[in-house]
Amino acid sequence: MALQIASDLVPAGSGTFYLLEDIYTKGGLQVQDSLETRDAIPVANLKKGALVLTLSDKKIWMVTKVSFPSREDPDAPEAVEWEELALSGGSSAPGSRKVAIHNIKTFLRDQQLEFEIKMGASSIVFRLETSRPTRIRAFSTPEKDETNPYEFISTTDHLIDDGRQLFEDGSVLRTRNYSMFANFQSPATDYMYFTIDNIEEDEGPMTVTITYMSLESASGVEPETTVSGDSLEEETPPTEPTPTPTPTL
Repeated sequence: MALQIASDLVPAGSGTFYLLEDIYTKGGLQVQDSLETRDAIPVANLKKGALVLTLSDKKIWMVTKVSFPSREDPDAPEAVEWEELALSGGSSAPGSRKVAIHNIKTFLRDQQLEFEIKMGASSIVFRLETSRPTRIRAFSTPEKDETNPYEFISTTDHLIDDGRQLFEDGSVLRTRNYSMFANFQSPATDYMYFTIDNIEEDEGPMTVTITYMSLESASGVEPETTVSGDSLEEETPPTEPTPTPTPTL
């Protein structure tokens, strides 16, 4: 039952002790030791926009999507999407590397789940990682009716799609350095649409981690150009010296 409070909470007397620890609040900002303790936060204690500072890597993470069974939606899956907070701009602002994390608290045998991530109208995906074997597909429209979508089937010894192809004989061939994702809706939006299938016998939690960089946003803003390392300047050809006229005596 909700407790109504007509005034502010203040310490008794002249005390300076705290009134409520951040880890017991719903939403807001929490401080956690690591990603593991962040992921252990009960889903019902989170809401979209909640922030968590992890001390182990000194990063701030924002909840971009959360769902869990409730009286209004008893069949909703327990799932949380985290995104590293880019303090210099919005979640889909182009020009900076971002990390999107989709947590599934309970992934049942033979279950298929759907989710979407705001990644920009087009983006470069540097790394896609699953916490255990699964099949994940990425689609450019919410209908998910493409004949050739992005697909990654992870195995126990190959949980990261880093451009390598693992063959049955154990040999590895690296065919690319990154993947390109793009939204094909008209007009375009900043979302990519995913399906994920449990292809193993075990049940339990599941995490998908995507490291990407937005190239453009649905608003049509041109992406900024980011240069790392030494910049290259166009070499200007030398000019011929202008001859000095000889004075006439």
